[in-house]
Amino acid sequence: MHEWGVSIVTTEKGIEGISAHNGEYGLFLRRVDARLVDEVAYLLENEFERAQFGANARKLLEAKHTLDTSGALFFAVHQRVLEGLPWFLILS
Repeated sequence: MHEWGVSIVTTEKGIEGISAHNGEYGLFLRRVDARLVDEVAYLLENEFERAQFGANARKLLEAKHTLDTSGALFFAVHQRVLEGLPWFLILS
């Protein structure tokens, strides 16, 4: 069985809140412009780098963004809201 990951090509705004690093998990650009098209074309032509980004992105997802971790974060935020505490401190 193969385990697949997906290379990430997005803007810096699109990756906000996710602890991924440019050039390790994918390519993060300042804005959508012609460079975005060039970067996608580059990844389509470079199977090794595309596979490496995909594998790294999968590891990140499995380590930090599982249903369990998301549920625990949701519960922690919910508890702080109920207690009248600043919930956004949990997210930083």
